[in-house]
Amino acid sequence: MKSKTQELICFKIKMMSNANKFLKMLLLIISIFIFNNGRAQVDSTRAMHLQLVFALDATGSMSGLIGTAKEKIWSIASSMAQSEPSPEIEVGMVFYRDRGDKFITRILPLSHNMDELYTKLMQIDADGGGDTPESVNQAFFEAVNEMKWSTDTSVIKTIFLVGDCPPHMDYKEVKYPETCKAARKKGIEVNTILMGNDYTAKKIWKEIADCAGGEFLEMDMKANNFEITSPYDAQIKLLSEQLDASRIYYGEKTKIKTISKQEEADKLKVITASESSRRTDYNLMNENNKSNYYGEKELLFDIIHAKVKFEEIKESELPNVIIKIEKEKRTTYVMDLVAKRTVLEKSLSDLLKQRDEYLAKELEKRDKEEVESSFNSRVYEKMRHSAKRKGYETKIRSKF
Repeated sequence: MKSKTQELICFKIKMMSNANKFLKMLLLIISIFIFNNGRAQVDSTRAMHLQLVFALDATGSMSGLIGTAKEKIWSIASSMAQSEPSPEIEVGMVFYRDRGDKFITRILPLSHNMDELYTKLMQIDADGGGDTPESVNQAFFEAVNEMKWSTDTSVIKTIFLVGDCPPHMDYKEVKYPETCKAARKKGIEVNTILMGNDYTAKKIWKEIADCAGGEFLEMDMKANNFEITSPYDAQIKLLSEQLDASRIYYGEKTKIKTISKQEEADKLKVITASESSRRTDYNLMNENNKSNYYGEKELLFDIIHAKVKFEEIKESELPNVIIKIEKEKRTTYVMDLVAKRTVLEKSLSDLLKQRDEYLAKELEKRDKEEVESSFNSRVYEKMRHSAKRKGYETKIRSKF
């Protein structure tokens, strides 16, 4: 028989053995946790939320860059919108020049409404400058602190700072090292793109990217931009304008909303057929984009998506175009519009698919390095990396 002392020793050994098993299990759990946190774990059914801000030099030397931004903003947004489930995308911009120019900075706030953003972007031209440095510090500060960034840690928050000149360090303003710290605190990744080869700017652009968890890129003044058109663009533009004109709004602010959307559509009529195709591709890509394109209280969209029943809308909230019609004929009239909307969207969807297939074949004919070094390809690649770090999967191919 074991003595009480022996029994006590055996008990302690058994407890130590169990403790070792527990410690091993704990170490295994910690290892798995550390491994998985190298890549954030996100519910695969949860839609990606992206906030993207471009801080762009808008001085005279940047005409190529501003032109590229106007041409490619739709493609960049569409590239990210390919993800499933349908992502939530907000885009904003800060344009900067320098003191003494027509403006120092101009902000386009983060917005889901790409049409509104684009109409404002159309009003920006490259002008001023002619010397160096520029008001980079102020633009960077405003990009980090004046935008309505989400506090949700699963949201992808990214800034692309793009320009060719270093910041003024002699102005009495918050300097870039402090703004970098603020960006990191808010979980904002900052990528920098240097246009040209200014040595001082290159050094600072690298510092900013390193400090704010982003990457440094270098491009020529043309932003490695190239244009691909398709034989479907003209027809897409025609049908897109018909779709714009088909929007009808109801509710208390029906007149204001109708006028606002019509003004946007009128401004967008001047864009090229290929730009119109990129715009339409983005706006109709998924239900989130469609909802943002049509906006709140768009009658046909809400009926199609069972958000409202036509017969339950108050007379005072109906648009004038329907009030003018005899009451007993209104439902038939609206259902006819719904049918036409459905056909129009389907026609555009088919054309956009054909366009996408055509562009894919055209891209295969081009030099691979030329395609991969293009502005939208390189921006999209950085966005894909950001999404992957948050646990989201994205399509490999950039849209053009």
